[in-house]
Amino acid sequence: MPSSSNSSVANIPTDDELFPAVTHQNITNCSFSSWSKAYKSLIPKTKVIRPLPQAFIDYLLQDGIVLPEDEYLTQNSTGGHISDYDDDEDPSPSDEASSSNPTEAFIELHQEIIDTIRDLGGSVMPKLNWSAPRDAAWISTGNTLRCNTPSDIYLLLKSSAYITHDLTEAFDCCNSNDIDGNGGDKGKSTVIQPVEYELVLRKWVNVNPSVEFRCFVKDRQLIGISQRDMSFYDFLPSLESILTKEILAFFETNLKNTFVDPDFVFDVYVPSPHNRVWLIDINPFSLKTDSLLFSWDELLASETAPDFEYKPDENLIDFRVLESEDKINSFSTAQHSENKVPKDVFDAGLTSEGIADLARQWKKMLAKQMEDDSSSDEE
Repeated sequence: MPSSSNSSVANIPTDDELFPAVTHQNITNCSFSSWSKAYKSLIPKTKVIRPLPQAFIDYLLQDGIVLPEDEYLTQNSTGGHISDYDDDEDPSPSDEASSSNPTEAFIELHQEIIDTIRDLGGSVMPKLNWSAPRDAAWISTGNTLRCNTPSDIYLLLKSSAYITHDLTEAFDCCNSNDIDGNGGDKGKSTVIQPVEYELVLRKWVNVNPSVEFRCFVKDRQLIGISQRDMSFYDFLPSLESILTKEILAFFETNLKNTFVDPDFVFDVYVPSPHNRVWLIDINPFSLKTDSLLFSWDELLASETAPDFEYKPDENLIDFRVLESEDKINSFSTAQHSENKVPKDVFDAGLTSEGIADLARQWKKMLAKQMEDDSSSDEE
């Protein structure tokens, strides 16, 4: 197998002539709800909340990080308030704290999120149509995407540049001629529909990042597999044959002839004992998708055979992992380093009032996390 290398094929430009035209429909096909029902048995337990109210989208795009007092708006099945306050306290909606609560603009969604977290076991991982807020994990108390409350979800979503991109630039990679959603085919009259944004809440599982992989498909043929987490794991090279065989079989059985587009990228999780593959995400075959241990020049230059000649063989799949710690800096800088300090946090630091607000929110999150951990220990 080719060793981990970041060399590019010489004189292979990644221009429109070589890169498959990316259309509005291609991007839509990769939206979670567009494919998840067809592969329901292959994905972790998930709940999709859609459509998201415009008030919530506006909240995510607003400057500043204002989080709700969850106890004010948490309701039980009888409509009564569940509160951590003493019985003699009455945190009514008219209180000053409640009046500044952003969830008043999307109270039904807020309650549905609370119910969904409970139904999925108390902890979830959030994402929107295409992206998870992986670049914002550093801001959570555990440096993960684990969320136990709506406030945890809101903080991650509002701190993520990936989420902002979903909401404002999801189709920025589409062919400039694709004004009608048909790749520039003016003979068709398809009208591009407004995006119906969705909140995807996945049951939290403590995933081992060493066995997450990104797989590249060109002309319905699996041409490359790359580890996703850019850390060195000394055991991965020895698992190459097992992992490649499992992922190739998974692709051939479940995705090769069923996903609507011939060119796409899919992410999988193959936990020990490495005999079950979970589908995590599907992404467009596009420059906007991180090629990880490959270059897009290499992927575009990969040759594929016609279907009648194609014989699946794990020995022909380009499987790449980091083979030494020395290779780490050759492939990438720290993941999501461009987003380590979200604009909202940076802006908050410009004024003493902003710093104080951020400190209060952080203190509240830490206290909530300690309370949740304590409750879990008691159980």
